[in-house]
Amino acid sequence: MASGLLWSTVLTAISSKMAMDNIGRRDSTSNTEGHISPQIQAIPISTEHQNSEPHGLGRYFWALLIAVTVVNGLTLYFQGWSDMATLDLKLSYAKLTLYILFWATVPWMVVGISCMRNQLSLNDYLEPPTLHPDLIAFFASLIGVFAMGSYWIFAAGGAEQLLHYPGLDIQAWSVEQVQQTWSLGVISGIVTMAVIVARTHRTSGD
Repeated sequence: MASGLLWSTVLTAISSKMAMDNIGRRDSTSNTEGHISPQIQAIPISTEHQNSEPHGLGRYFWALLIAVTVVNGLTLYFQGWSDMATLDLKLSYAKLTLYILFWATVPWMVVGISCMRNQLSLNDYLEPPTLHPDLIAFFASLIGVFAMGSYWIFAAGGAEQLLHYPGLDIQAWSVEQVQQTWSLGVISGIVTMAVIVARTHRTSGD
């Protein structure tokens, strides 16, 4: 999509330049024959889309984050493969791994949809000029994941399941330590969102 828009802009500029050259030749010919042709001003071709359209990592950073999340999750699962004594245990932990990976990648999938649909980049999330709807959707997905994860960790036995997860070397931890670690992650995420919102209001105020 990005390359298509870029080539469309380039081709439009080329065709417009050729058309203006033809008009210039016709004007000079008419003037030599004693006819006066109206002057037509060239309309500059805007390069706004070329300059503002994100490319490369700036546009597909969400895909990289999804890939890193999935690779890390699968690595942890297969690290504990030998410690899973039965097939039922392997299938049970496989289901748990997929469950965690799904919810961990939901915010990045929301970002990916916004980036592909609205030509957004990493800076539109880290340094947004305004609190745009796509950023709000990203924050809402994060808050939803925090809420689901907190319910699972504190009320649905998630902390106990993580303690016994073979790929995680936290068997010496307590349930309270798992819950505290999760709480610190949630707090840091909320603080990060607050900082981004505060910077947005400061930028719009300037």
